Amino acid sequence: MKTDDRIFFETDNSCAYCGIKGRINLTRHHIDGNRKNNKYENLIVFCHNCHHQITKEEADSRQKIKKIKRLLIYKTLTPWGINAIKMAYRSNGEVVGPEFLLSHLVDMGYLEKTGYAFKGGIKDETEILSKFKITLEGHALYNNWLK
Repeated sequence: MKTDDRIFFETDNSCAYCGIKGRINLTRHHIDGNRKNNKYENLIVFCHNCHHQITKEEADSRQKIKKIKRLLIYKTLTPWGINAIKMAYRSNGEVVGPEFLLSHLVDMGYLEKTGYAFKGGIKDETEILSKFKITLEGHALYNNWLK
């Protein structure tokens, strides 16, 4: 999933601040103010009115924006994803888990699949558990948003 699609999806195509719906009314906001930093964790969706107000009151709004984005990160990465990143960060950099619960973290660049921890199934060779390693982006995400 593309980053823009992901940030609109996580807010259900609504403003993260006031809740107005409809993608035509929405724009993305760069949390750190750097328009070249288009990483997922630096982008949030606002309606045009909220975006204008927030940009005008940047200093007062920054903490509110970060609080909202933190909640959206927890929603988007899922409890399993958050726990996997935290465990990988705190351990030797690796974590084992079901690929179907953690593949979105690979797609987003926070984890890297390194192999299988257990492979096999009842009747076929269905993958059960995979090994993942936290990436530099995963470390940055943890330090900036998950501590």
